[in-house]
Formats: sequence, C-alpha cells, structure tokens
Amino acid sequence: MTIENTLISKIGSWLRALSMYNLDDAQRYQKEISEMIHHIHVSKQAATYYDLVHFKHQFVAGQMMHQPIAQHSMKLKEATFETNNILNYLYNFNEGMIATSMENYLCALKHFKEAEKHIIHVNNYEQAEFYIRIANVFYRLDQNITALSYINQAYDIVKGSKDHMRLQMNCLIMKAGIYSELGYYEKSNTYTSYAQQLANKEPYHRSLVHYAKANNEYRHGHFEKALKSYTRAHSDSHQKKTMIRIKSKYHIANTHFKLGMNDRGHELLDEVESSIAKEALQLNEYSAKCLISRGLHAQIKVDLSLIDQGLAILQENNLHGEFSEVCNDLSKHFRDREDFENAYRYLHLSNEASGGKHVIGGD
Repeated sequence: MTIENTLISKIGSWLRALSMYNLDDAQRYQKEISEMIHHIHVSKQAATYYDLVHFKHQFVAGQMMHQPIAQHSMKLKEATFETNNILNYLYNFNEGMIATSMENYLCALKHFKEAEKHIIHVNNYEQAEFYIRIANVFYRLDQNITALSYINQAYDIVKGSKDHMRLQMNCLIMKAGIYSELGYYEKSNTYTSYAQQLANKEPYHRSLVHYAKANNEYRHGHFEKALKSYTRAHSDSHQKKTMIRIKSKYHIANTHFKLGMNDRGHELLDEVESSIAKEALQLNEYSAKCLISRGLHAQIKVDLSLIDQGLAILQENNLHGEFSEVCNDLSKHFRDREDFENAYRYLHLSNEASGGKHVIGGD
C-alpha cells in the first residue's frame, strides 16, 4: 500500500470514529494524521478529504460552537449537510480506490456504488474521474458493456476540455481495451490512435497507449507486432517505478514463448517474479499468470498442476475476464498441438466463465 493510500485509510478510520462520536479515537487519529500529512506530498483529492474530515471533527467536538448558535445555526447546518454528502462520496471513492489497488474488485465496486449515490455533490470533472474508475472495475470484472456505458459518460464530459486531456486519454485507452476484448480489432486500434495523438507529451500515457495496442495485437494473434508494442511500453525511462514496467515485462516474456523463444521467455519470467517478490507488490493477476506460463512452457513437459494453481488464484480474486481469456488461450495452445482433451477442458472453462457469468453490480 502506498503512503498516500495509508493516509487515506487512516482518514477513513478518523471519519468512522467521528461518525460513532468516539472522540477519544477521533482525536488520536487527528493528531496522527495531522503530523503525517505535513511530511508527505499528497494529491489534491487526499488534501480535500483531510480538510473535510477536519471540518467535521471541529463540528462534532464542538470547537465551532463558541459563537452564538442563533447567528450561525442555519449556515452551519447547511455546511454540515453538504460536508456530510461530500464526505460520504470521498470516503467511499477513496476506499474504492484502495480496494482497486489491492485487486479486490468486488469490494471496490461496493464502495463505488455507494459513492455514486452522492455524486451530484461533486463537480462534472470529478464525476468524469469517478466514471472512469468504476468503468475500470467493471472492466476488470468482465462486465464490458457496463464498463463501456460508464466510460462513454466520462468521455462525454471531458471530450471538449483542453484542461482534461489526461482524462480524455484514459477514456480512449479504456475504450480500446473494451473493444479489443469484444473482438473489434480495427475499432480498438482506432481508439489507441486517437489516444496516441494526445499522448505525445505525456510519457506515462504514451506507454499506456503502447500497452493497449500490444494487448489488441496479442489477442488477435499478431505476436511480432505485440512484442514490439510491449517493448515500447516497457522501455520508456519514465516507467521505472510504475506497474506498467512489470506488467509489460510479463507480456514480453509470454510473447517470447508464443514465438518459440522459450529460453528468453524464462529469463524474463524470472525477472518478473523477482520484481513482484522484491517490491512486495499486490499483483495477484500477474503472480497467477507467471505460474500459468511456467506450467505451460516447462522445460520437459507441460505442468498442469502449475497451470491450475494459477487459474485458482484468478478465480479466488474474482478476476473473471482474465480467467476466461487465459483459459481460451490455453485451449488454443493445446488444440494447435492436437491435445484435444486439454483443449476441450480449457475451452469449457472459458465458456463457462464468460457465457455463464452473472451480471455484477446491477441495481
């Protein structure tokens, strides 16, 4: 968990203490957080969250009541009502963000759906960011149509604003990913091209564009093109401390396997697993995929137990889309080698995951 996520989590605990009128705990959290926030750089959203909870603390503790109530009661009542609505939004939004970073997407969705009830109390561009975040969760839960609906709402808000180019790029990149998974190769490439035009001066988003393009090429069997794009996403010097660096390196390894360059694939896989362990990253998806790749491309013969261990991790973490896609890829692998028993087995698992899935997050 990042330092800012730790701070946000503590602010959430502070807010819960205030909501239960537990002033002893609230004061302890206030002191701890106030000392912490002055020694780190925090985002505007985290700073706003802190300011709003601090306002609520003053109100609950009676520190604002030294002035005559008759003079200020109406203004205070209105301010408190508005603050509570924004706090409910920010609390659930931030908890959703933390759960997303931990790959706990069902928990994230629960918080985002609660935040959505209060979304009218934040401005349009914050609403757009919310729609992008919840779209990402639906996308990760293999609910592509719902994800597309939210991302379209976000794009409608930001598409004409020169001050929100990054949000525009996020929308376009996600559209590319969704259409790729739905089988629309050309449409996905169209959206990555739009995003690329905006990303020339944004190294991080430029790497995300290459990553999205590579995923589309890989899904449609263009492995050499995919390898070039994954390499471009990984090689950008600005990606040294980002998740994209590790994710793209895994995909580079896996694409080497697809192209028959197994020795290089195993070397890169060692580096990916070492990075995940060394940096104590919460990357269940990629830990699982490393196991699957190791099992599928074992030196002597396929190790089905490693593959099934990896698939179990994906299922345990509700990574439905990844589970279905990996099983489909496994089925193609075994079919090409005329191992029809395993080809059928993994195709059945893929179809079961994608065709028989339940709608998540519906009202």
